[in-house]
Amino acid sequence: KKEGCLVEAARDLSVCYERIVELLCEESKWSQARPYQEQCLAIRQELAKTQQTSESKQDLSISYSFLGDIHLHEKSFTLAKDCYESSLSICTELVEHYDAVLYLRDYAVAYCKLGDYYFETHQTALARTFYEKCQSLCIQQYNQLCTPQSEEDLKEIEEKLRYCV
Repeated sequence: KKEGCLVEAARDLSVCYERIVELLCEESKWSQARPYQEQCLAIRQELAKTQQTSESKQDLSISYSFLGDIHLHEKSFTLAKDCYESSLSICTELVEHYDAVLYLRDYAVAYCKLGDYYFETHQTALARTFYEKCQSLCIQQYNQLCTPQSEEDLKEIEEKLRYCV
């Protein structure tokens, strides 16, 4: 029981770090946000390693994605790509080994983030490839769930595709 409390406390701490990161990023304070996101990532790496649950893996994927966003804004392109690729790898595992519908949005977001990386590094053909995969996943998600979020995701990726001509 004590171990369960420690796991829950560690996850709660990671969520606190993530909320601080979100606030700092809203103010474009990327360099101040990075250490908090790195701490969040370290906690979630340990939790994913010790817990081996889909939730801990999803949390880890999200942490990599957020850290990738920070690196992208700081123009640390190689680090951003590494984070986004780690996130995609985890999302691929989640979709293949757990409930695909449940993790479809995470999977689509991971493709979109890599598209953002390629767009920012002026590799529009590759950006388009990743955005098209994201679009395909968003359509699949919309057809299965038909939620306002899935509709919004689809509109957002279609907008990004317009810039990849």
